Amino acid sequence: MKHSYLLPFALLSLSSCVSPLTDAEKTPRVGGTRSEGVTVAVLDRREDVMSGKHKDTWEGLGHGVYGIPYFHNSRSGLSMAEYLATMIQRGFKATNRNAGIVKVAMGQSPENAKAQLRGMKALLIVLKNWYVDYGNTSIELFYDANVSVLSPEGAVLGSKHFEGSEVSEFGLMTSYYVQIEKAHKKRLEAILSDGAITQAL
Repeated sequence: MKHSYLLPFALLSLSSCVSPLTDAEKTPRVGGTRSEGVTVAVLDRREDVMSGKHKDTWEGLGHGVYGIPYFHNSRSGLSMAEYLATMIQRGFKATNRNAGIVKVAMGQSPENAKAQLRGMKALLIVLKNWYVDYGNTSIELFYDANVSVLSPEGAVLGSKHFEGSEVSEFGLMTSYYVQIEKAHKKRLEAILSDGAITQAL
């Protein structure tokens, strides 16, 4: 991914003082027409997190002066799994659908996570990769996730593997915090509006 490294100090200063998106602004739209409640669980199995290279709050890479990269952690202070689960929960609630969150321990097996969700209809997202790489005028989100909808009995009602990357360009006077939140929202909306998932939800 190509980045522009113009005015790094000014842009970092701007980003630190621009307000992040409100909860409503970063709430992803959720597809489907059902009204029953659903439980959301996000399992972080990103290799760099499981190995201990990064904390579970790791969100990606930024590029500062002369393009020198630095690690970026979630501004919310939440683990990425909890941060994404909270965004999804708000998406369901915005459609007047009850939604809860079950925290699943980082690095455990998907089978153990599914066992933890027995007794409830659930959306389970297993992150194999999910991070941003951004410069002053562009951001790229890399994602690799297995998404499943589970019945209370543990049966898989629908599932799909999502993998790829998405690039967004933005102006020099834009907060990269806001762009990161928009990137997460955009990808979650794509997942939550995919037919393989909405038909099961």
